[in-house]
Amino acid sequence: MKSPLIPIDVISIYKNRLGDLLPLPVRMAKCTPDTYSAIFNIAAELTKRGGRLVLSDLFRSYDMQSQSHNDYMAGKKKAYSPPPGGSLHEAGRAFDLDLGAIKITLADFWIIAAGYGVNPI
Repeated sequence: MKSPLIPIDVISIYKNRLGDLLPLPVRMAKCTPDTYSAIFNIAAELTKRGGRLVLSDLFRSYDMQSQSHNDYMAGKKKAYSPPPGGSLHEAGRAFDLDLGAIKITLADFWIIAAGYGVNPI
């Protein structure tokens, strides 16, 4: 059974002309209900510690995943991106984040995230 994707309003790395952070673009701003809950719980935990959960990526359509993979293969993108059909982004179950915004160590972030069922890929 397919999990439904629901819209999510979450801050992103994308900025307006004044430099203010904007919500994640609508085309990427959808995820499964459990991922939705995890994102907001993790964000609340980070806020308590003086950080923020700022996303750069969440949902990717087949075409978006294909482009991401092609960018990786061409060397335009350093982080590995699997071909379409091989990413949890396509299922609305993976997100990429701004590590500088979390304001805690990555090890501490993964401890918090694991408490909400989120693990590194």
